[in-house]
Amino acid sequence: MGDDNVFGDIQEEPKVVLGENIGDSPQARIEYKRLNLPQLNNAQTGGVFKQDLFGSIPVEVTAELGKTQLTLQEILDLNEGAIVELQRNAAEPLDLVVNGQLIAKGEVIAVDDKYALKITRIVQNAKE
Repeated sequence: MGDDNVFGDIQEEPKVVLGENIGDSPQARIEYKRLNLPQLNNAQTGGVFKQDLFGSIPVEVTAELGKTQLTLQEILDLNEGAIVELQRNAAEPLDLVVNGQLIAKGEVIAVDDKYALKITRIVQNAKE
């Protein structure tokens, strides 16, 4: 590799005046050098990430029952026994959201006295 740097050869270009009022002096000049970056092929880039590399990264998973909008006063008036109506019909499947992105829909089931979501459809498009 020798004297080559990772950004390729540096070619000097002529000095350029980019404006009359740059800096404190009207004669101020900006000098720059253009980098010629090497073209990389797949062998040089190291290939594709392996799927097992990302398998242990934690993500937030949420099953959304529904949403609604309340005023601050309505929230302050909430107490035990209050009912908050949601904008989802009872027969509609719930949303499975991963890091804020809708990925699936499903139905609520119980597994060993805990709630779970049985996936009924994988979402192909976030707008579904």
